[in-house]
Amino acid sequence: MIESATGNILESEADCIVNTVNCEGYMGKGLAYQFKLKYPENNKEYIKACQNGSLRIGTLHCHSENGKMIVNFPTKDNWREDSKPEYIEKGLAALARLIPELNISSIAVPPLGCGNGGLNWADVKPLIEKYLSETDVHVYVYEPAQNKPQAGFQESQNESKDHILQPAAAPKLSAAALIVMKIKEKLNPSGNFRLQAAAFFVNVFSQQNEFTFVLNEHELVLNEQGPYSNSINKIEQDIETFLKAYDVSLHEAYKMTYRTLVSKSVESKLNTLSSAIEEAANYVNAVHDDRLLENITKILYLIREKGTLSEDEIVFEFKSPAAKTKNGSGEEIRDGINYLSQTKIIQKNLIGYSLPTGSQKRKA
Repeated sequence: MIESATGNILESEADCIVNTVNCEGYMGKGLAYQFKLKYPENNKEYIKACQNGSLRIGTLHCHSENGKMIVNFPTKDNWREDSKPEYIEKGLAALARLIPELNISSIAVPPLGCGNGGLNWADVKPLIEKYLSETDVHVYVYEPAQNKPQAGFQESQNESKDHILQPAAAPKLSAAALIVMKIKEKLNPSGNFRLQAAAFFVNVFSQQNEFTFVLNEHELVLNEQGPYSNSINKIEQDIETFLKAYDVSLHEAYKMTYRTLVSKSVESKLNTLSSAIEEAANYVNAVHDDRLLENITKILYLIREKGTLSEDEIVFEFKSPAAKTKNGSGEEIRDGINYLSQTKIIQKNLIGYSLPTGSQKRKA
């Protein structure tokens, strides 16, 4: 028997609930996200099934948790793509074969492939009727919110409240966020100070100003720990919000964002910056003393902005009232100059220190 139901399917009294998923292991939106919150162990097992290739279109994954049988039903292969009617039909055929094996008396089914899946309920409903009407269990079909119970489905007298947990709003991440995530993946540790420093060195090694470390009213914009980019800070905040909203790792967030933004221009930018990102992260990771890292980024910032500077001029700039920075000791500043020189980031000439040019540039 098929009954139409409305409300929150997670509150259904049915023995079994169908959860719509993709085959990539992401429960980031819609009903799947609600399932992940309520049934975390199911989410873990679902991810394993995706990783080992056992869950694909036309197959189902079952998990029992908190007294409820859950059937993970793939309505799409890639999380970004729309569902297709043939995906739903293959899954329903598998579900009809599975139901007799589950030892259940009732099952709750959502509007398969509708909503985020992009299918029309008018096309999906007949498929559910076709495959599930002859089963020996009570089938509660939860229609899309905008639909009232339709002919052919008896209206359930046991409707649940329309309360659904909502994920935090996830920001749309940009190509710049892909670069920042790639830097963070390679840093150890990867706090904001070292992220800022590594991004600054990406500019240096790529000889591009991918991130802006600006002058403000002709004063040096140096925070207490080195050159600072407001855009990186904003991007990092957006990444953290994204991770919390979708409950994914940094690596998973990178893959999700890449698939969303993938284009020739994005691919070209990432390829162009790949070696600079690697070199910048390695350089920053090799500097274990934060105070030294602070000083070398400040020194390099000064040379990039002002050109060739003598040792005394660099020390003077550190001491200048216009420089918004902690005043390092002369010895610390000279140690920073020596470190940059020894690692071939800067070179010494007759009048001071400058960036290498031509064949004198540092080799990665």
